[in-house]
Amino acid sequence: MKLLLPAFIVVLFISAPVESKVNIKGLWVYNNSELWNSEYVGVYVKANSFKKDEAGMAFRANGKMVKRQNESWCGTPPVIYKNYPGKWEAVDNSTIAIEYKFWGKGWQKARLRVVSLNDDTLKIVHLSVSR
Repeated sequence: MKLLLPAFIVVLFISAPVESKVNIKGLWVYNNSELWNSEYVGVYVKANSFKKDEAGMAFRANGKMVKRQNESWCGTPPVIYKNYPGKWEAVDNSTIAIEYKFWGKGWQKARLRVVSLNDDTLKIVHLSVSR
């Protein structure tokens, strides 16, 4: 019995969600891409709302997100954007796992590495994308 309480506390600690020191909460609109250390980095700027003709992501405090992306497979302008529901979680202090609906069937999964973040700008590298 004496070991039951410490074991329970250890299980709670291990199963607790990872708290990210990266605070990406908010709405981010895609601005551009730049080459950084031989990787393409997506540059997003903080905004109050999505732009009609731009992609973006909104990260909410409850683990929910909105991914604004191309509405269909065609990327030829004019591109039509649509908001898709999703969820996100911190994997570690710089990696975010996201899962969101997309124009095809089902859900898309991705891992993002935050390479830079301040009050106005978020820079990320897509580590992986899968269905």
